[in-house]
Amino acid sequence: MYGLPSYVGSNRRLFRREVTGRDCREHSNYDAEMKPKLLGPLIFFSSLLWGGTQPSSPPVTDGLQVWLTAMDVGDALADGDPVSSWTDLSHGHVFRNSNDVLPTFVADSGDGKPAIDFSRSSGFIGDFSSTAGSTIGDATIFVVGRFAGYSHGAGSSSYWYSITSSTDGSEHTLGRDERAGTGPNALYHWRGRPDQKAYYGDDIQEHPGGAFNYYTSVFLGKESGGGVRASVNGVDGNLQNISGHPDTAYEADPSQTRIGLWTSNGSGLDGMIREVLIYDRVLSLEDIAQVESYLDEIASVVVEETPNQLSITRRDPNVILSWIGEGTLQFAGELDGDWVDRVDAPNPMEVEVSSREGYYRLAQREGIPEGGLVFRTQVKSDTHRIVEYHMDTGDLYFVGEIDHGFDWYSTNGNDLWWCFQNKVNRGSGLLEFLMRNNPQAQRMKTEAVVGGWATYTTRNYTFLLLTPLASQRTVANKNAPDIATDTGTTQPGTDDYREIDSSNLLFLLYHNTANGDINMGIGGLGVRTANVTGENPPGDKSPNLDNGVRADIAFKANIQLTDELKQILVDQFPSVTRSLDDGARAYAYDHPPGL
Repeated sequence: MYGLPSYVGSNRRLFRREVTGRDCREHSNYDAEMKPKLLGPLIFFSSLLWGGTQPSSPPVTDGLQVWLTAMDVGDALADGDPVSSWTDLSHGHVFRNSNDVLPTFVADSGDGKPAIDFSRSSGFIGDFSSTAGSTIGDATIFVVGRFAGYSHGAGSSSYWYSITSSTDGSEHTLGRDERAGTGPNALYHWRGRPDQKAYYGDDIQEHPGGAFNYYTSVFLGKESGGGVRASVNGVDGNLQNISGHPDTAYEADPSQTRIGLWTSNGSGLDGMIREVLIYDRVLSLEDIAQVESYLDEIASVVVEETPNQLSITRRDPNVILSWIGEGTLQFAGELDGDWVDRVDAPNPMEVEVSSREGYYRLAQREGIPEGGLVFRTQVKSDTHRIVEYHMDTGDLYFVGEIDHGFDWYSTNGNDLWWCFQNKVNRGSGLLEFLMRNNPQAQRMKTEAVVGGWATYTTRNYTFLLLTPLASQRTVANKNAPDIATDTGTTQPGTDDYREIDSSNLLFLLYHNTANGDINMGIGGLGVRTANVTGENPPGDKSPNLDNGVRADIAFKANIQLTDELKQILVDQFPSVTRSLDDGARAYAYDHPPGL
């Protein structure tokens, strides 16, 4: 699927195509950020015809439990015939129609390929378990389909598949639902029970003209602590960064698997399906790339470059900016002035009319910046932290404020100092992508468990060890407050803090995929060893010793990605101008009381 140009370490120069819109008024400015278009092909899509022959087998078979293909149905049915059952080609599991309304066979749904056409209330239900009462924990599911509309009109839903838990009635479901709150094309995972949450992503970018698309869905069950993520045509839907996460992980019951339907009598798919693949494990990124390359031809997806186009319409008293193409919105006070990239601008964007004139345009860059590609995201709890990744070197910088406060956690044998890093704003998913694909992740987790995270051994926790930059400073308070209720000794910059040697400490980030939180931690044993007294700092004398330790957020790590993962990174995240290096420092921040 990924045509990999030889870009690592290259010195290809930057080119720019621009489209300038009518003058408008300034709204706000953002840091510079660009999404490059690499010279040379990034993704190859084929529109080969099947020619009436059986498609080749999926390239990955380990854990494959269901392989449904419309090509197999077409051997016995003619165009327009009703389809009462669908047999998978992996284990012979038979999925039967769940009610009196039958889907129909379409001999040519486009490019000579067959499909099954669902009619909002039709769908298949089947059992792909090898043992009665068995469950499926982690799963990776692929669907090649074409969406036509919602089951019950606008504001409703339409579903590709659903796997129900026999123990609590909740469901692992992928579909679309305008009620999710992100737009008419939002990918949507539903937990089924009213007391559980739904998880949705950004508006999905499907290929135009009613084309077929392939949907990749990864479900983490009890073994991995719960969680979902999904993508369309290889582009991540960012489900883990937009909404909530499963409150309780569960295992789905394969005997309650529905294709093209949510329940037995409602919210069926209005659209067509060409192929379904269900694996009883989480596939690696390499495996997913292989399967998606295979699905390219089944979907017959052809990517056509869309020229940049910026439109401005009036919505009194303001104006609305909207654009198509892969351009980056830029603002300038004067036409011959400096153009500033609007990195976080939504599309469309409402611009407040003020007294200051300004201009907007779209700019598209092609090629690789000298010095290599750089990616950045910003996460936030009470303050902002910047994550910047330099792809050529593998260096990752994590920079935030001075004197960030940490609390002690010692329950169940743990011994660590911690604080939230992304509780308010989870960023773009860049940090999660890098931590998930870090080749040293297992080694780092082992070191973290030994270093104080004794009970963080489950699969939903991922760790990234950090190295302090030269400017980084860690301090601990040496005196307890004179009065037990006095918390003044834990305020930044007070005289009772003294610096401790950062080289003796274990610094790390740890990600919980069950709820999406990323925390920063300092090895508890290291704090006591570095302290002159050999004891933990007294902090405010509360059980968790609030802010007994404070640290500048100025760290780096190194993550070496494979060429394939680099390509996925380039496809998924916009590049930016490099801003951090080993000389980076934490920024000054006026901590309010309690921080």
